[in-house]
Amino acid sequence: MVSRRLFLALTGAVGLAGCGDMGSLAYFLMPEQRLDAKIKHLASKDPKKEPRVVILVYAPLEVLTSFISVDQQLTELLGKHLHGMAEANEEKLNVVPAHKVAAYKSKHPNWKSQELGKIGRELAADWVIYLEITKMTLFEQSSQDLMRGRANVNIQLVDVSKPDEPPMTQTYTSLYPSDARGPMDVSIDSQPEQFRVSFVNHIARQLSYYFSRYPRSERYQVD
Repeated sequence: MVSRRLFLALTGAVGLAGCGDMGSLAYFLMPEQRLDAKIKHLASKDPKKEPRVVILVYAPLEVLTSFISVDQQLTELLGKHLHGMAEANEEKLNVVPAHKVAAYKSKHPNWKSQELGKIGRELAADWVIYLEITKMTLFEQSSQDLMRGRANVNIQLVDVSKPDEPPMTQTYTSLYPSDARGPMDVSIDSQPEQFRVSFVNHIARQLSYYFSRYPRSERYQVD
């Protein structure tokens, strides 16, 4: 936040340069506009409330074969992005740590067949974010030398306090890099492991937009 003294100093300087620049100064001093969450904003500005969220990610065996532990990685990365956005918005949000989610899954190998609200209650959560990865690939079909990540994710958001209501749902798709940039050459641009890390983090960042207000500048971000 710009202090009053700094603001007066800046406006005074612009006044010497010409009143026509005041509009430009005001634009740069204004906080960046944030867009509404694509499904529901979960964090709270009420200092007495700290919504608790659990993130559950399911990836089929064919995805885990190419993206080992991607379910755990996505759980952790999405949690970090959501927490960071809550802080940027000066809000409160409590995300169940990824290691606790992993421990729950380990103790309940049939967790996927359980009611999501029940899992949320057992983890003392207010909301359950369930992500089912239906597709995730790293290379172009035509060549193992060209990398372009593709992913499809089915999203469900469950309000634990309303067990009779159906989950809020959407589908997320990703193409990374975008069509404009085209695929990346393994021998020139990036190694597969580095690209894999960037791709999963890219997915986590974009998924966070479904549950948090996000900067307008990222509205069309695809790379």
